[in-house]
Amino acid sequence: MKLKSLHLINGLYEKVIYDEHTIPLVTCIDNFDEYTSRQWSMHWHEGFEFTTLLQGKCQYQVQDSNNKLTTISLKPDDGIFINSAALHSVQALEPNTITACCVLPPTFFEFKSFMTLKNSSVLPISRSGVNYLYWSREDKQDHIISESIEELCKLSEKEIGYELHSVELVCRIWRLMLVSFQQHHYDQIKQPKNIQSERIRSTIQFIHENYQRPHLTVNDLASAANISRAECFRAFKAVLNQTPMEYLNDYRMSMAEMFLITTTRSVKEITQMCGFNTASYFGKEFHRRYETTPKKYRLEKSSVVN
Repeated sequence: MKLKSLHLINGLYEKVIYDEHTIPLVTCIDNFDEYTSRQWSMHWHEGFEFTTLLQGKCQYQVQDSNNKLTTISLKPDDGIFINSAALHSVQALEPNTITACCVLPPTFFEFKSFMTLKNSSVLPISRSGVNYLYWSREDKQDHIISESIEELCKLSEKEIGYELHSVELVCRIWRLMLVSFQQHHYDQIKQPKNIQSERIRSTIQFIHENYQRPHLTVNDLASAANISRAECFRAFKAVLNQTPMEYLNDYRMSMAEMFLITTTRSVKEITQMCGFNTASYFGKEFHRRYETTPKKYRLEKSSVVN
């Protein structure tokens, strides 16, 4: 089985393709065993994302309203809302981790009959500057949100009244989320875009497009975002709590892992493809991270792809 990964364009942007029926909506049940490194790498999309964890353990990283990277761990029946355009990633922490996820386009509530609802119930959240909202299975009211997401993801388009049932569940999810949102007393004034956040997006996009180059420097990354070397360090520390080179090396290693599992290329070829200077350095760094050699790792994972 070939492992999957997110299809990102223009760097970190995921273009969500909505279902071609009356209700613009995407729903899915995902097993992270089917994805490279059991993760969805850092990305953003225009749609509103609702996720509940069905089984296993996973960890979200979301850029919060202060443009810092916040970690949220989910247990079964916990859930999370990701606002439009918020940077986030997801990592499964154990095998057979399964989520139910639905994504709504920002235009979902722009039907003429929904405009009043949009102004009173949608815009306060989408313009709040709050990038995510977490709910726990321990809260009975919030637990209904998770149950509703799972029900929505399991609907069959062949069901009589599928569109009505979908709208019913979406409205229930949004109503309960709005109540939870207001109970947390979040500031509902839209905050201006953070300059460091925009710079990080430009730099990360450059890394994703040029990680194969073996001699990338912090100066190269800073130039890509048209900022100074010092500001490049400050932005990465403020948003990702990493240095620019730490992020670059992490990304190179994740790509190397993917090539090891999904291709038959030699370790030497993968070393060059991922921008590592020598095979010995790559092997040392790989062992430090995975506590095994690249060749042994490939053999251990071969059952996944065969």
